[in-house]
Amino acid sequence: MKNILITFGVLVVLVGAYFLFGIKGEDATLTENTAETSEEEMMAEDATEEEMMDGDMIEDTTPADETTEEPTAPDTEEPTAVKVFELEGNNFRFSKNEIRVNKGDTVRIVLTSADMPHNWVVDELGVRTDIVSPGEQDTIEFVAEKAGTFEYYCSVGNHRALGMIGTLIVE
Repeated sequence: MKNILITFGVLVVLVGAYFLFGIKGEDATLTENTAETSEEEMMAEDATEEEMMDGDMIEDTTPADETTEEPTAPDTEEPTAVKVFELEGNNFRFSKNEIRVNKGDTVRIVLTSADMPHNWVVDELGVRTDIVSPGEQDTIEFVAEKAGTFEYYCSVGNHRALGMIGTLIVE
């Protein structure tokens, strides 16, 4: 929650700065010694891309089930679509019991645990998240190369037997 609030605060400041300095024209610049620059902004500016990808500085704020555009490869003109699904494990259930994608889609699963250790597994596709403790999350990305209907489940203890399952449909 703290990371979300920090990220939101930094975004508000950056958007405000964009509008403030964008409206004045191209000759308006920020100096490095501006007194209003917050510690979070300086940390965000100094963060490496790897730190941001690890989630140390900026969390992914993509809404669940939203397709995002990834950078294009140098030899292609179409961006690669990534289908993002945010799942929460809670009370021996996943927050979504069905996921639909197309064959060839890049799929990103973001699993968060609300109550106890959980993971997300699809045996037929050879994909699984790490086991996450309450309040933690893990992300896995894969290409749905095989069409069909596949069961996904939590492999921790007897969670699967207790109903912690769902269906991944690749059309």
